[in-house]
Amino acid sequence: MDIRGLRYFIKLAECLNFTHAAKSFFITQTAMSQSIARMEEELGFKLFERNNRNVELTPAGRYFYGQMYTLVEDYDAAVQHALNLAEGRDGKIRIAVVSHLDGVVLMKWLRNFQKKYPEIELQLETIEPRMLETYIKEQKVDIGMCWTGAWKWEDPDLEMVDLAGYPVCAMVRRDSMLARMGRTSVSQGELRSEEHFFVELRGSLIKNKSITEMIIPGGVDARHLVRKNSMADLLLEVEVHNRIALLPGFMRNYIPREAAVKMLEITGEDLKAVYVSMIYLKKHVRPPLEKLLDTLQELGNLE
Repeated sequence: MDIRGLRYFIKLAECLNFTHAAKSFFITQTAMSQSIARMEEELGFKLFERNNRNVELTPAGRYFYGQMYTLVEDYDAAVQHALNLAEGRDGKIRIAVVSHLDGVVLMKWLRNFQKKYPEIELQLETIEPRMLETYIKEQKVDIGMCWTGAWKWEDPDLEMVDLAGYPVCAMVRRDSMLARMGRTSVSQGELRSEEHFFVELRGSLIKNKSITEMIIPGGVDARHLVRKNSMADLLLEVEVHNRIALLPGFMRNYIPREAAVKMLEITGEDLKAVYVSMIYLKKHVRPPLEKLLDTLQELGNLE
């Protein structure tokens, strides 16, 4: 008895006609009859009562049909799930981000990925930036997302791929001196002034520097920089305390319309873009992760 023979039996039990059942599998009526006869001989009991006019299930056959129908369904589901795993269409991917900014960029890409591969489960968690390398190398997560500047990961076991680059903008209060007279940009030199105070999202680190420290020549006095956990808290610091937040330019699309802030482009000779990058362990790329890596690179290139 094999899975094909069980399929023959289930079809015959449902239509109770050898000719129709045989046609469903493109075999002859004789082949169908021989398959059922072999099954009955192997089982040791009759599955069907036959005469010249009718085919009926025996009580044993009716019970056997109910059990085998469930078994074949479970078999088909198991085969499909295993095939999906083998081809990267199923499974679980654990993703770590180190700041709200990573999540904002990543979410729109993950939505596209889930539409394409709905069977793959995505688990997203936020961790401390200093723990990202450890989490990846200890395989607590499959991939990490972070902001990077003009540097590359030095660990030979890790692969880092830049997905998309963005210019940095200064978010200022709408009635601040920097936003006066309808200005749309501000220079790096102006931002360096000691009279300015800054706020940034905690975790928005690029290697060992924050976005603020990377953009402003000479860095920022630690006494003039505060870090907040959420975008709402950051907006509050800008609006109420007249601080300046340096953010990737795409964040202008996520600022509430009612917020009394303005995004200014930053100008300067040595101005660097910031990149959202993915980092993963080279030896730990499973089929589902391959699908995600390909999708993220494809979507990042469209930015």
